[in-house]
Amino acid sequence: MAWLKSSDNSNQHPAVLAPLAWARGPDDDLDGWDLRLPAVAGLVWLCATYSAGQETDYVVPDGTVALYGGPQWQRLAAWAERAGFWTRIDGGWLLADDSEHLFHIRLRAEIEWERQRKNDNGNPILTVPVRLRDGDACRYCGRIVNWDARTGALAGTYDHRHPGQAARGPDDLVVCCNHCNGRRGKDPQPNRWHTLPAPTSPYYGKTTVEHLANHGHQVPLSTGPRPPAPPGGPRIDPARPDTQPDPAPTPPRRPGTQPDHATGDPAPSRTTPTHRAAASHPAPSATPAPGHRARTTSATPAPPPGHRATRATPAADPGHRAPRDGTTATPRKQDQHTRPDPGRKPAGSSGPKPPTARAPGRDGTGRDGSGAPDPSLPTNRKRGRRARRARPGPPLTPPRPEDHHHG
Repeated sequence: MAWLKSSDNSNQHPAVLAPLAWARGPDDDLDGWDLRLPAVAGLVWLCATYSAGQETDYVVPDGTVALYGGPQWQRLAAWAERAGFWTRIDGGWLLADDSEHLFHIRLRAEIEWERQRKNDNGNPILTVPVRLRDGDACRYCGRIVNWDARTGALAGTYDHRHPGQAARGPDDLVVCCNHCNGRRGKDPQPNRWHTLPAPTSPYYGKTTVEHLANHGHQVPLSTGPRPPAPPGGPRIDPARPDTQPDPAPTPPRRPGTQPDHATGDPAPSRTTPTHRAAASHPAPSATPAPGHRARTTSATPAPPPGHRATRATPAADPGHRAPRDGTTATPRKQDQHTRPDPGRKPAGSSGPKPPTARAPGRDGTGRDGSGAPDPSLPTNRKRGRRARRARPGPPLTPPRPEDHHHG
């Protein structure tokens, strides 16, 4: 595809700013002398767009300059040459090739090779025998490619053994991962890359099995672990150092992620509850960290803030209630008018609580000794003042005769 790439800082290029420093001469009668910068830059960019679309390799004919420059196109073309945008050639102008700071135009040979490569990669007469021979393994690094991915290091593609030349048969193509294909394409000496031997038992994934079945070839789906890649990566002739960096080592897996499946796509986002808990609560280290202050431990834990210490009292019976002033009081005996606590266990007993009758109070709160609401009784869902008003209070204790005092 043809396109024109303009640099982000092209507005600060010396050729763009050059007309601002020119002094107006006696023969410079061009109207709009103060607009010389946008006039020259606009003409050059229009001509560069023409060259990119027509694939003329930076060449702009005089007719195109006259079309975009108007009646005084020759004066504008001379100014553009003076600024450094292009140079004069026979019948036209040759644009400056400064892809880093000005603009970049793709050459015709580059565009034609891209079209030829897409045609070869989409030709089943070439690709089907290549997939039958190589399977899903890259012939340079040996890793299993992913044909369903369009981007990424392991995206599957085909590599031409003779770059820049059309494939004349399946022997001119090999299965390749996107990472090795990109590195070899940028290498000035691509012929120093050596391929691995064709696998005796190719690995066929689901996508390859379906692709071959659509073209009349039935191959079994490979199961079990994927074949490991040979150590050392691609075999490259060390006669000339490679300008591209080697593949980055596999980063260590984070705590809590599951290992990659042997026969499926990796799922790094899945975590197990056990690993997540271990990652969030690491084990204490035997060596204290710098600045650590050791704490002295005691048998009795520290009381919470606001705690009021009371005098120790002997164990009381279930009906005992300690006074607020901290003094020791005699346990009060239960009489027939005092409501017992059916949920309290007798002293020295163990086991489940005996079943008791439902007492007034909210269900499931533990105040009446019940652990769960009775499903056969209606429940009050309104929590608040109305519920507290509707709750019955404890029964009143009738006065005893001995409590009366006569004056």
